[in-house]
Amino acid sequence: MFILTSFHKRTILILLHRIIFILFFVLIKGDIVYSQSVTKKYLIYFSDKNNNTYSLTRPEEFLSSRSISRRIRQNINLSNRDLPVTQAYLDSIKSTNSLVHYTTKWFNAVCITADSSTFDRIKKFPFVINTHKLVKRLGMKRKP
Repeated sequence: MFILTSFHKRTILILLHRIIFILFFVLIKGDIVYSQSVTKKYLIYFSDKNNNTYSLTRPEEFLSSRSISRRIRQNINLSNRDLPVTQAYLDSIKSTNSLVHYTTKWFNAVCITADSSTFDRIKKFPFVINTHKLVKRLGMKRKP
């Protein structure tokens, strides 16, 4: 049988206090780091397609030959909505270290993942006209 002396009791108590302090610090520090790095998905809408490197006079640079043939066959004219998103706008978004998932030329927008401070900076860009936070809807079932 082991008998604890007052020295042993004090030593164990000091070790327990240190362990509790370290665990508390790690939990608080982890919470701070986690709250700063929470990212969300956003859809960023651009104001125009100015300064675009593509032109409606050269559709073969951004449309497939099959698409061009179909448009000619169905008598569908080209419009600004067919132009890709302006690369300079995308480069500005990428320079914020946000993750670009995809662009949509018809909506003139980009889907990104960013933290709240990066998103706040992006919203202030002069070519951004609107934003939407994308929400994942859980538990919704499609009708058959």
